[in-house]
Amino acid sequence: MRFEISEGVAGRFPGVRIGVVVALGLRLNLDKGLAMAFVERAEEEVGARLAQGGVSAVSAVQVWRGTYRLFGASPSKKSSLEALLDVLAERGRLPRISPLVDVYNAFSVKHSFPMAAYDMDRVQGTVELRFSRKGEEFTPIGARQVEKTSAGEVVYADEHKVICRRWNNRDCDQTKITDSTENAVFFIDAVPEASEGLDGLLRELTCEVASLWGSRPTLGVANGENRTIVL
Repeated sequence: MRFEISEGVAGRFPGVRIGVVVALGLRLNLDKGLAMAFVERAEEEVGARLAQGGVSAVSAVQVWRGTYRLFGASPSKKSSLEALLDVLAERGRLPRISPLVDVYNAFSVKHSFPMAAYDMDRVQGTVELRFSRKGEEFTPIGARQVEKTSAGEVVYADEHKVICRRWNNRDCDQTKITDSTENAVFFIDAVPEASEGLDGLLRELTCEVASLWGSRPTLGVANGENRTIVL
């Protein structure tokens, strides 16, 4: 897996760091009970914090709201972190999609970092964090209608398509994690005001994925000075 941060994004967002974890040979049919126990512990821990101050009191939420404004996103668009916290605050639990997705969502709210994961066998070539061009096609997860990007969005894209709009707002259907996924890549987004704890999260995530699904993940961090990594 080759990942890079474009020169434009690195220049516009100095101090950006993207954690990357590659997990090959996942066995997602193993016992799901341990995965769900991890998710439920995170829900209880984070839910207790939200009861004290609400979603807006989470400092990383405010940081990402500001980051979205910097690339012109509508105020109605939320980071994946804020969207998950809203669901947890309202319903008392996170969405249930599949064990792997549920676990990384739990990591996201527990550590206050936007995260995503993609099926590596559906990703084509290098993945880049870059600015979008006007009119690039994008199909959100679960949608039939194709969207068109605006110019200047921060997007994740492989060599043929946008796989996530507005940095971490919406993932595409073509590269989503499914129960048949065997090889996955995780991305963890950090900007300077909300980057403390990234390295610890990466280590914890690799250990948890290895324990739950028998993979031996590798990890790396891209930043403005080291914009390209290969795992």
